Amino acid sequence: MSIVIADAGPIIALAQIQRLDLLQSLYGSIAIPGEVAREIAPTVPDPPAWLVVHPVATDLLALVGEPPLDVGEHAALALALVMRARWIILDDRRARNRADDLGLPVIGTIGVLLAAKQDGVIPAIRPLLDDLRESRLFVSERLVALALATAEETDDPT
Repeated sequence: MSIVIADAGPIIALAQIQRLDLLQSLYGSIAIPGEVAREIAPTVPDPPAWLVVHPVATDLLALVGEPPLDVGEHAALALALVMRARWIILDDRRARNRADDLGLPVIGTIGVLLAAKQDGVIPAIRPLLDDLRESRLFVSERLVALALATAEETDDPT
């Protein structure tokens, strides 16, 4: 399998709705930097073995530049560059923009749900989108509508 790196936000979001398993089902193991491991610890105190922590040397962080990102996002981007990741899972818009600038393929939490439906891991994304919104994760109405349309779960009969 190809290497997939994740930031804390998507891991925390999926853990809050009891669907962290989707990451393993889709990608096998997920590489995370130590900074991300520390950020997820309050929500995922005993991370599964398939969340594999990789150290990121301080000098490698310079590869990412100095945009206003949090330490976990910064380290995840550096790790994705060094490991030549197939995907980096990020939700923060600034981090996603920086990943695009660096030529890294990005997927977010909603993209993970769509991939899970496409691969037959879950039958529908609507209930999980509802759960994410109830868990206080901000998901815009536009993104919800786009995700539901992509998943062909719209209520519109046309």
